[in-house]
Amino acid sequence: MGTTSVAASDETMCMIRTADGERLVTPLGPDLARVAVEHARPIREVISYKQKRSFEGDYWSATLGCLVHHESGLEKRFAVEADFRREVVAYSWQPLIFSWPRGTPGRRDHVPDFFCRLASGDGLVVDVKSADHTEAAADQFALTRTACETVGWQYEVFSGWEPQRAFNMEHLCTYRRTRFVPDPSVRDAALTAFDGGASFNLGMRRLMREAALPEHEARMHLYNMMWHQQLTFDLEQPLRSSTIVTAESA
Repeated sequence: MGTTSVAASDETMCMIRTADGERLVTPLGPDLARVAVEHARPIREVISYKQKRSFEGDYWSATLGCLVHHESGLEKRFAVEADFRREVVAYSWQPLIFSWPRGTPGRRDHVPDFFCRLASGDGLVVDVKSADHTEAAADQFALTRTACETVGWQYEVFSGWEPQRAFNMEHLCTYRRTRFVPDPSVRDAALTAFDGGASFNLGMRRLMREAALPEHEARMHLYNMMWHQQLTFDLEQPLRSSTIVTAESA
């Protein structure tokens, strides 16, 4: 993976590789908040080689309708997390680099892992780091958080999910694709079936009866609606036939 450096400056600088491939280098400030970083290209070149020791690949994002790169299993999990969050309307992988002035304690050029554009218009910068490595990176996180605050962006460190949530998320994301999206009449029937809350099995049986669907079709449509949070349940608990599922408010 090739790294792009930013020339030393008396100010903290940010470099972004825009959607058309140009490199924008600018000091931090409110004007940067208006740059469409969510559509920027990766600031680093991806170099693949045999026996590369990383879980590298691409995740198809339902939010974006395209592939998002990742270099680790944990980065893939955040790509799934961003795809799941309703407030995230677009996101990009490693689209920018921060460079602090020489002499800054803990200074080094830093490429955050993701940038998300939120429905509110705000930006969210995310570093992905396993829980057992966050303490060692605390100084870097602090510098990055301050840089984001200067621009007006939010900042987050993502360290993964608890085991049960991980299982549920990995299961539901299988049904994120458009082929599992129900027709409007089926969607309405599902919302009615779970209005006020019902066990998964009871609501599914109601849907099968109302929409005349076989079980496998009813199930896949329900999972898609749960992925899109039109139907909700406690993600920290196992998803079983008895799990209480609730339809979103109208």
